[in-house]
Amino acid sequence: MSDASWPATVGIIVNPLAGTDIRRLVASAAPTSDMAKIGIVRRAVVGAIEGGARRMLFSDDRRSLAERALERIDRELDPAMMAATEFEVLEGPPYDVRRNTIDVAERLRDLGAGAIVVLGGDGTHRDVVQGWRTAPLVAVSTGTNNVFPQQIEATLAGHAAGAVAAGNVRLDAVSWSAKVIDVVIERSDG
Repeated sequence: MSDASWPATVGIIVNPLAGTDIRRLVASAAPTSDMAKIGIVRRAVVGAIEGGARRMLFSDDRRSLAERALERIDRELDPAMMAATEFEVLEGPPYDVRRNTIDVAERLRDLGAGAIVVLGGDGTHRDVVQGWRTAPLVAVSTGTNNVFPQQIEATLAGHAAGAVAAGNVRLDAVSWSAKVIDVVIERSDG
């Protein structure tokens, strides 16, 4: 949960590799392009701020998806809301690997995010939970053949995260805890 001394904080994690694997080629599945992800982030930001977020934190990646989404965001927001909101892209390594998702989830927890919007597939969401076991997240599907994340309109996803982060709705009233199964494989040679 968010510390009371921090403003209502929403994090957005974007996996730039989600929806780009080989199954898109061999199974004729539609890819999720960078432009589609940028549009999703933009709509999630607008929704989060309308929902009460006053601080937005973003994962970084080598394609600069968050920075590109924030370009000209002031055209979509009321000037007073824009001025009252802090935006920060969390610096990350210049390469895209799953460890980045785990690390940024940990950082969002430590920075007081009250909720996060995650763009990715099953693997991305699994990585988020490795970094923040009890993350209050809105799972937005941009991966391949997803089971956990759903197709959800991005503005609504952001609004839900903003409302939870701002305390406008109680997390336990609008969410449930997903089960996590830990599998440990012990090798006979230790």
